[in-house]
Amino acid sequence: MAEKRIQLAQDGPGLLMGTVLSGTAVSLVTTALLSLIAQARGHHPVQTINATSHWFWGDRAGRTRAVDGKHTALGFVTHHLASMLWASVFQAV
Repeated sequence: MAEKRIQLAQDGPGLLMGTVLSGTAVSLVTTALLSLIAQARGHHPVQTINATSHWFWGDRAGRTRAVDGKHTALGFVTHHLASMLWASVFQAV
C-alpha cells in the first residue's frame, strides 16, 4: 500500500493532467449525447443539463427549458465535477 502511495505521489502531475483531460472530454461528450437524446425524446436539449442542478434547485430544475445561469451553469459544473471525480479514480487505477 505504501508503494502505491509513493507511486501516486511521483505520478502527481501526470495523474492531474490525465484527470483534467479525460474528465473534460467525458463531460463534454456526455453533455452533447444527453442533449441529443433529450431532443430525440421530444424534450428541450438543455433540460438534461438543467436537471443535474436538481440537488440544489429541486425537481423543477429538470423541467426548466431555458438556458440560464441558475440551472444550466450549476448543472454543467455539477456534471463536469462528477466527470472529473470519476476520471481521477480511473486515472489512479
